[in-house]
Amino acid sequence: MKAEFEEKQYEQHLNLELLQGENLILPPGQVLENTFGFDAALFSKHPKFWKHYPHMYKWYHKYFRQAPNGIKLPIELWKDLEYEVQDLPPFKFNIFIQHKRPEYMSKENSAEWSSWNSPYYRYSIMEHQQQTLMTLENKVNNNGIVTYACPTFHTKQEFWNAVKNKSFIQNSNFCQPKFLHNHLKYTFQNGGTYGIAHSKPEKIDGINIQEQIQMFRKKTSNQNNDNREYLLTLSETVDNTINEIQNLQEQYYMMQEEMIPKNINSNIAKSLIKIDIFSFLTDIKVNIAV
Repeated sequence: MKAEFEEKQYEQHLNLELLQGENLILPPGQVLENTFGFDAALFSKHPKFWKHYPHMYKWYHKYFRQAPNGIKLPIELWKDLEYEVQDLPPFKFNIFIQHKRPEYMSKENSAEWSSWNSPYYRYSIMEHQQQTLMTLENKVNNNGIVTYACPTFHTKQEFWNAVKNKSFIQNSNFCQPKFLHNHLKYTFQNGGTYGIAHSKPEKIDGINIQEQIQMFRKKTSNQNNDNREYLLTLSETVDNTINEIQNLQEQYYMMQEEMIPKNINSNIAKSLIKIDIFSFLTDIKVNIAV
């Protein structure tokens, strides 16, 4: 049984919980949205882009009665971005999250039942997602967090209870992609770190994301990074990851050509748009801890 809520709903509330309290997580896309009021990835007018996302084209045309036609921003706004970024607290480390929507498996004839002998949750490991995440893990190395995240509930009532109690982190299971190499499914029962990968069952002990965040925060406590340089490095990581994912390269560079203004020399603007495009194409949410 698929969860009664959408993946995007879970993603929004988990990220909101990560944003609160001491975690202080910043999605780079918010810098673009807060400064300019638009999402760069959704304004491409390039036909090759919409060929890959026809459902979005239909939605846009339905409500706006026209084809997406791009957007041009005054040079002054791009220049302002340089100052906006530098005024933020110093960036520390990156957190990349692949959110998943769970299936609730409650029948004894479920494929992985013998691993649990009671109801459990599972999600599929998609080859293209896994390849991108593992490549990203290698590029990030020990300088950030790359993880799957999936809730341990499936009904709308449980979802709203988690909203009310602010318990999305507590009721999510986190697993690093490197542990799921050569597997097709991942199963679990509770929030936290423990699960079993399949087809050949393998017990997995993933990551405690809050402990990981605190560990990295302590590790980077004495760093006072230049935010401009930090974003340039992050965009290079994104570039290097995409360059190893052949089926995303055409869309990635085509969208850059479309979205990065020819008359703008702002490397920060270019970096933020690259990061936003990467997140859009891979559905991996990029966050920066400050």
